[in-house]
Amino acid sequence: MAKSIQGDTEAAVHVLGFPGAEELDLVGPYECFQTWHTQAAGWPCRVVALSDEPFTGAKGLTITPHSRLDATSIPNILVIPGGEGSRSVARSEAVLNRICMCLDRGGTVASVCTGVRVLHAAGVLQGRTVSTHHSAHDEVRGWPNVQLAQKRVTRDGPVWTAAGVSSGLDLALALVEARGGPSDRQIVSRYVEYPPDSDTASPPPERTHG
Repeated sequence: MAKSIQGDTEAAVHVLGFPGAEELDLVGPYECFQTWHTQAAGWPCRVVALSDEPFTGAKGLTITPHSRLDATSIPNILVIPGGEGSRSVARSEAVLNRICMCLDRGGTVASVCTGVRVLHAAGVLQGRTVSTHHSAHDEVRGWPNVQLAQKRVTRDGPVWTAAGVSSGLDLALALVEARGGPSDRQIVSRYVEYPPDSDTASPPPERTHG
């Protein structure tokens, strides 16, 4: 599997870190993607943030990012966790621009839980269907031209969204399968001792927009 950097685009997975991020939203996908890298030669995964200083998650866990967002190439997959801190991140031009650049270069952007509000702020959800944590359902219903799916994982073109917390594992495994195939997903799910979920055992069909 290719891992070369072409221009400013990198065959890698980046998970955005920020103060107030829900820890499992971040660490769960990171665990799956980095296991894909180490056990099945998949793309490497890094935690990136607006600062290279350690940050504290929603439940008090302190995490040190691997690199600053502005010091990295555009990844093939960018994952945005949820948490109360997502409200502040949704106002960051650097983050919103990175989301749009990832999509412009043919990449995938994904959110877990209320990370979906960051995708909304970036303007990439128009005409799309999304999943999010049940606590944010009313918020999403108020967004014009965005449909809510009460599913653990929803794929709508290059935008993937997950309901929250543990469903970030389902999201990561579905993306591993979409990019590396069913055998890679099996390797990762077996390694992390996570049973397959019936809703996400295969990547959902991609919607097209006219």
